[in-house]
Amino acid sequence: MLKQWVSELEGEVEILRSDEINDEANANMNAFGISDEMMDSLSEEELSNFIQKCAHVYAQKTKGILTTFYCWYDDQAFQVRVGCVSEKHGKLPFGCKIQSIDLDELIANFKVGVNGLFTENEALFVWQKSI
Repeated sequence: MLKQWVSELEGEVEILRSDEINDEANANMNAFGISDEMMDSLSEEELSNFIQKCAHVYAQKTKGILTTFYCWYDDQAFQVRVGCVSEKHGKLPFGCKIQSIDLDELIANFKVGVNGLFTENEALFVWQKSI
């Protein structure tokens, strides 16, 4: 399934540039619904490789414009979400507090269904990478 999603992403992603960060973020976001059963069947390495491949797809589509790729887990929708925004915005497009974490930590949190908002820090866990 993950290979299929990457293949679909390659054909579908068109990066929108906008002076409005939310317009850009909404247009550039993709979500992948992962059931508990599917999450349990995937290794952390498989999930990490998938996210890295998504970042690579986005990087190929940026046409050389400095961009930040980011990934987070929407625990209410059971979705792994990826997106990007131009680095000119200087921030990510979230209306909540975020906590940047490394990819391994993000994947470990995926596996247990934790997105960070309901932890003592009350910050959404986000992995980001300049592409």
